[in-house]
Order: sequence, then C-alpha cells, then structure tokens
Amino acid sequence: MSEPKKTTNDKKPESHGGLWKRLVAGSVAGLCDVWSMHPLDRVKTHLQNHPTHSIARGFSEIWAKGGGSIAGGIHTLYEGIWPMSLEAILKVGTRYYVASAVREAWRDKYMGGDRKKELPFYANMVSGAIAGIIESYMVVIPCELLKIRHMTHPQNAPFLTVAKELLVQEGPLALYKGGTSTMLRQVTNHMIRFAVFYEATNFFKGKDASQKLPLWLNFGIGAFAGTVSTIANTPYSALI
Repeated sequence: MSEPKKTTNDKKPESHGGLWKRLVAGSVAGLCDVWSMHPLDRVKTHLQNHPTHSIARGFSEIWAKGGGSIAGGIHTLYEGIWPMSLEAILKVGTRYYVASAVREAWRDKYMGGDRKKELPFYANMVSGAIAGIIESYMVVIPCELLKIRHMTHPQNAPFLTVAKELLVQEGPLALYKGGTSTMLRQVTNHMIRFAVFYEATNFFKGKDASQKLPLWLNFGIGAFAGTVSTIANTPYSALI
C-alpha cells in the first residue's frame, strides 16, 4: 500500500531575507522624499530660527542668500541636502527593516506565524517605537544636527567644512547634542504612523493581512498615516 500523499494549505512562512527588500525600498523612497520636499524643510528650519517672519519673507531671505540668481537661489534652498540624503537612505531603510523585523518576530512568537491575521494595534505601536529608537541613534540625531549647522553657518561654508569644524572643535559626542528629545520625537511619530497605517490597510484588506492592495491605495493610506502622525506630533516637536 502506498503512503498517503501529504497535503497542506499552509503557505511556507516568509523568510527574513524579504526584510532586505524593505531596507532597499525604504532607502529609495526616503531619497525621493527628501529631494522633493527639502526646499520646504529649508524654509521651515529658517522660520524656526526666525519665528516672527512670514513664510514669504523666509523664502525671500533664503533666496537672497544665493545672490539673487536662479541658480544661487536653488542652491540655497537645497543647503543641507547631502546630509539629509544620507539620512534618508539610512533612516527610512533602517526604519522599515527594523519595524518589519519586529512585526515578523511578534507574528512568529504570539500568532503562530499566521500571516492572514494583522497584528494588534499595540504591537504595531511597539514596532514603530523600536524602529524610532534605533533609527534615531544610528542616523537621525547626528544628521539632523549637521543639517542645522550647515543651514545656519554664518559663512555659508560647504557641508564637509561644517562637519570638520564640529568634530575638531566640539568632538564626536557633539553629534548627539539634544539626542534624547529627538529620539522621543521619532518614537512618538512612528508609534502613531505604523499603528494608523496597518489599521487602515487591515480595514481595506478585509482583515486578511495576506491580501495585496493596489499601489494607489497604499500611497493614499501612507499619506493619511503620515499626516495623522505629523499633526499629532507637531505640538511635541515644537516644544523640543
């Protein structure tokens, strides 16, 4: 008598090698984001240093710093872009790699590896918090400090000159000045962002996490989650 053929409806669990795709995709997305939005971030940073100025005045002052030419104005709007580009590549890639790793570990440990069920709300908050802590100390804190020093340098010095001055005059630990407040800002932001994003995707997937959503819907949900987390985190960001 032949041995009965074994059948199973269970899918083979995803390997953690798939997390590297999140790392690469996050890095590319972060780079696109920073180059498209950096001029607005430049104006925002200028207004934070000059709180009584209007947006129009802030933009005019930044543009004038470039000597009045179009090329000079664009150059000043993109001051600080190189540390921000490095930050975006490392930060967003790290964020999604870590968050995905935490989610997969949670799913394996507490949900028996079931990929049809979405993680609970609080688990997504935990994954966002851990990702925020790691990305802060690995990338965000030193890159943010270098960006601000570059943007506000009185001699409009090149980025490498600004970085060298900081390291020589103040030492490597100066890169982490204000680090705790920055870390807390990232943690609260990502706790909200990841929880909202996955709750929304779970709703549109009909509570079957194995389903795939169209690109435009993922884009819309991501925009919504980013908006909610930013609005909710703005008061705290202003305080620090």
